[in-house]
Amino acid sequence: WRTSPVLARLKAAAGPVYSNAFDGIEFSTGRGANPLPAKVEYLTGRVNPDYDRQLRAMADDLGAGGGLLAYFDAVTFRQSLLPTRAELERALPLEVVTRDAVGTLYRLRPPNGGQPRRSSATR
Repeated sequence: WRTSPVLARLKAAAGPVYSNAFDGIEFSTGRGANPLPAKVEYLTGRVNPDYDRQLRAMADDLGAGGGLLAYFDAVTFRQSLLPTRAELERALPLEVVTRDAVGTLYRLRPPNGGQPRRSSATR
C-alpha cells in the first residue's frame, strides 16, 4: 500500500474522501476518510432504511467538495454491509481518477462536462 498511486493521491486530496477502507486510509496516509453508507446495519443485520438518502448525501458532499471515492476490492470484511464497486458505479456518475493493484479512485463526473464544484468549507 505504501507505494500505491491511489493512496498518494488520497494523501494529497483537499476535498472529502469516502471509502470502504476509511480506517486503512487513515492508518496508511494519516488523512481522515469517511465510511461509505452501509446497505445493511452492522448491529442488527437489517437493511438500512436510510441508505438511499445517505448515498445521495455522500454524492452531494463529493460533488460540492471536489471529493474522491476510494474503493478497495481486497477489503472484504465489510463486504456484506456495504455496496459493491459495481453498485456504486451504477448508482453514481463516477469517473476513474486512477487505478492500481490496491484500489480504484473515483470522482463524481461533473454535470454537463464542467468542472467539479468546490465547497467553501474547509475540511
